Amino acid sequence: TTVLAAALQSIKIVDETDVYLGAENDEDMSGALIYAEAADGSPVNIAVAWGQDPERSGSGDGQALDLGTTVPPLPVLTADKSSELSSDNDGDGVISPGDELEYTITILNSGRVNLPATTYTIVDFFLPVFKDTTYVANSVTYTDNAGGVVGGSENVIGVPDDNSGTAFPLDEDGILNSAAIDKGERQLYKFKVRIKTVPELTAGVDTIVNEGVLRILGVDKDDFRTADPLFFPSQQPSSAPSSEPSAIPSSGPSSMPSSEPSQSPTGD
Repeated sequence: TTVLAAALQSIKIVDETDVYLGAENDEDMSGALIYAEAADGSPVNIAVAWGQDPERSGSGDGQALDLGTTVPPLPVLTADKSSELSSDNDGDGVISPGDELEYTITILNSGRVNLPATTYTIVDFFLPVFKDTTYVANSVTYTDNAGGVVGGSENVIGVPDDNSGTAFPLDEDGILNSAAIDKGERQLYKFKVRIKTVPELTAGVDTIVNEGVLRILGVDKDDFRTADPLFFPSQQPSSAPSSEPSAIPSSGPSSMPSSEPSQSPTGD
């Protein structure tokens, strides 16, 4: 049920069918979820609620102390990261030196309100991932409404490389969301890296690790990390095993037994 209220207006929310269509009419608000948003779905600056109305209390308790509660319009965002082999340059079917990886960072608005552009920042740390990989130039994309809001259209936006510092747009200060993210919506950030060749890799490295963080209004909220094991040529089978035996066994004995006795019987 939606209840409209003007700025600084105080209203009562009651469980009565003659006030709110669909109410249970038992005057029990246990488990009720109350949140505040502006008419356009964006967060409000502040809202507060008080629980018990003494005049409507079941015990008629006009002396009860109700301290109230805030109804915070806080953004609720979560972040997740995945990786996949995007270019298998040596054709071995596994992640190995010289191949390319594509990373996907998924941001989900699981809250109750729509959030405007520049609400959150994505930072993908330069280290450790670029210790043993190189960034594939101009590979960062930003997808707005990725399978989220019904009726919304997915929009893939290219993100230009940086002109100062490193070319990678997501390290250092990161990148702000350039489009609003509605409740239930997902937004994606993708980029590619190329794993260094065996002579270029750090001695002893066996995993490509990538770490980052989601920041909401400047505060770190959710870390994300991937770890992809590396396979080296020596770990792959050099050739397929033969399905044929090295030699065909003989189907018979090495010699045939004689049908005659070795000696003739004597007559004595």
